[in-house]
Amino acid sequence: MSRAKKIVAIMMTLLAGIFTLSDDVFAQALTKKTAATKTAGYDTSLYRALKWRSIGPFRGGRSTTVAGVPNQPLVYYFGGTGGGVWKTEDGGVFRSDDAGKTWRRVNEDRRLRQRAWYYTHIYADTQDPETVYVLNVQFLKSVDGGKTYENIRVPHGDNHDLWIAPENNMRMVSANDGGACVTFTGGKAWTNEDNQPTAQFYHVITDNRFPYYVYGAQQDNSTVAIASRNNGFGISTRDWYAVGGGESGYIAPHPVNPNIVYAGSYGGYLTRYDHSTGEERNIMPWPENPMGAGAADLT
Repeated sequence: MSRAKKIVAIMMTLLAGIFTLSDDVFAQALTKKTAATKTAGYDTSLYRALKWRSIGPFRGGRSTTVAGVPNQPLVYYFGGTGGGVWKTEDGGVFRSDDAGKTWRRVNEDRRLRQRAWYYTHIYADTQDPETVYVLNVQFLKSVDGGKTYENIRVPHGDNHDLWIAPENNMRMVSANDGGACVTFTGGKAWTNEDNQPTAQFYHVITDNRFPYYVYGAQQDNSTVAIASRNNGFGISTRDWYAVGGGESGYIAPHPVNPNIVYAGSYGGYLTRYDHSTGEERNIMPWPENPMGAGAADLT
């Protein structure tokens, strides 16, 4: 018997053993008190009474995000993608006021689900049940139960996460592609993102000089060349510079002349940068924009 067939046979045996366990065995496993249960201070067997059920809304599409109002346990907000990957006709924000028994769509603005496969998050305010935030490319806020939204300016776009202080809804922390920022005014003003080392690098490489420089492409930001050491008290913004390209590409410093750097990005974008002159030149193959165009436009 081949190795692959042996692995399959073992897996089938294990699965058969799992599915032939009796209800009594499962009950014993669920009611067994472990050291962790005692440490937690409560009996985890109480959770045996919990039953999972579908609470809707009864419609197609993926449920991308849901949030409950802390001081009103029957009020929930739900975000859905709707009808498809390429074109969605019936997605949006849904609201339930009876703990999920019934739902109604309160808004279908495309901005709320612009990139639902990547980031669509919804957060209910910790104090006001009619205030709800939807995070996507923009940072959107509703004060009328999700019916209408205004765009809140934040230091950086592409918003992924939000924390709202339970006791003070003016104090929030937002996470986005630029890092993290804090507000004490409900989003009217935010802290700067340059006060923290939160750059996200896709790829890194070094050149051959001594001391060497480290090169990398930052998520939703510029590429950068950073000195590995200097003669001062620490490495700061004075010790780095952009080298062309874009957020997701590889970087290739010249093996002999580190002033020359080649940097790429998505879509086939490729640049040549000369740090001695500050010149950056686009050297990508034609056509320059492969994101989408008719065949007639490429001839």
